[in-house]
Amino acid sequence: MDTNRSLAFTMIEMMITISIIALLTTIPVLAYTQISRNARDTKRKEHIDTVAAALQAYKIENDRYPEAGDFNQLATYLVPEYLSQLPVEPAGLNYTYESGANGQSFSLSAQLDSKNGDNHEVYVALPAGKRIITGAPPGAPTGVLSPTGTSPLQLTLTPRAATRTPTPVPSTTPTPVPTIQITPVSIPIQGRFITRGADNNMWITARSSDSGSGISRITNAGEVSSWNLSEPNTDPGHIFTGPDLNMWFAGSTSRISAITTSGMLTALGFDVPNSLLTAFTGIDENIWVLLGTPTNKMVKYAPTGSTLAEYSVTQGTPGGMVRGSDNTVWIYTLDTPNKVASLNNNSFTYRNLPGTGTPVDITSGVNANIWVGMNNGSIVKVSATQITEYTTGLTSLNAVARGNDRNTWFAGSVGGVCKIGRMSENGQAFSWDLPVCATDLSAGIGRSVWAVSSSTAEVYKIVY
Repeated sequence: MDTNRSLAFTMIEMMITISIIALLTTIPVLAYTQISRNARDTKRKEHIDTVAAALQAYKIENDRYPEAGDFNQLATYLVPEYLSQLPVEPAGLNYTYESGANGQSFSLSAQLDSKNGDNHEVYVALPAGKRIITGAPPGAPTGVLSPTGTSPLQLTLTPRAATRTPTPVPSTTPTPVPTIQITPVSIPIQGRFITRGADNNMWITARSSDSGSGISRITNAGEVSSWNLSEPNTDPGHIFTGPDLNMWFAGSTSRISAITTSGMLTALGFDVPNSLLTAFTGIDENIWVLLGTPTNKMVKYAPTGSTLAEYSVTQGTPGGMVRGSDNTVWIYTLDTPNKVASLNNNSFTYRNLPGTGTPVDITSGVNANIWVGMNNGSIVKVSATQITEYTTGLTSLNAVARGNDRNTWFAGSVGGVCKIGRMSENGQAFSWDLPVCATDLSAGIGRSVWAVSSSTAEVYKIVY
């Protein structure tokens, strides 16, 4: 037995031991890294699938996909109607979106951590389905995926600079006026107000000095049903979808009444003070009523008619009201100067309207903006921080309404010619001749707006 041999590790043994320990340490780290990458890729695919489903829902209602400039701009089109919010890329990168010609196609994509050789894979959603393709190599700029050729798999990755803003090029030719189709639909008597119900039909209140009053329903195919009204529900004014999804209407006889979507008056209904202007259903499923002179209040009623709250209008005479896209209640008042006001913390916050016109109608817009139509032909956009007056090219306005295309539609006249028009978020306006001067507007199904006039027993469907 060799009693002089050292019991310590030799240098070679130590190196082998350290290598084994390093290897055993690296394996779980690599495994964890791969698990994290897979989790991020799974989340990215879920995000793309969710947004793609919302795009399809948008297409069903609007006959086209959103014509957004990038993924973040989709919020203007999809939130909150189709998505509560846009998803955020888990690694802080950018999802990409591009719409095809006339909004009839789209590409939605996410770059994955997984690779095919040296290239990252990209998860792509198209109208035809979803695919994984080979994308840009690491470090390449995030691209916009565009369908090319005839196959949904033929894609081009086009680099997009994240912070570069293109310089606008002045146009030497005017923007062509889009084409629309106008179809008249006859109803028994002259219409007053129009709205789309929860059943996706158009509902019209109507009255005539010699034919009484009633309510008409028009399907998207143009089929008409009408019902006469009797005391105490006569002389109907504004009509709106109630908390029970039936049609409720405000009468100038100072009564709120309800009719089922099959045309039967319900037992619901209640009297209000004799200064009723308009009403709608709030997000709280109560009935909000605007009362004019001499009451000058907004009152919140339960569907049973009990008073829940009252809010005094202290500056000017109330003229109209609307629920904004963020569910804030807005009114406009007639005064010098005229005003617009939002209900905050149980009282109104007033802001002066510009120009010399008088408000005639109010509607909600995108991004929680409010649009006010003025009798001199202008439209005023009210945002949280700014009030901007735009010209429509008309000399008078009667009505404004938000369309499904996110534009503000308006009705009025110029030079004795009745017009229907629309205005974009940045104030660009187009208008077309209309056989009569409409007194109320409402968005219909898909790419349609409906117009009603108190001077004729016809309703007009405008398809754009």
